[in-house]
Amino acid sequence: MTQSAAQKAFLAGRVALAQELYASP
Repeated sequence: MTQSAAQKAFLAGRVALAQELYASP
């Protein structure tokens, strides 16, 4: 995996986590 692909996957995971935390009561 290239560095850019790894970075995109990492950022996508961070966004998903942030959305989960924001949506949680």
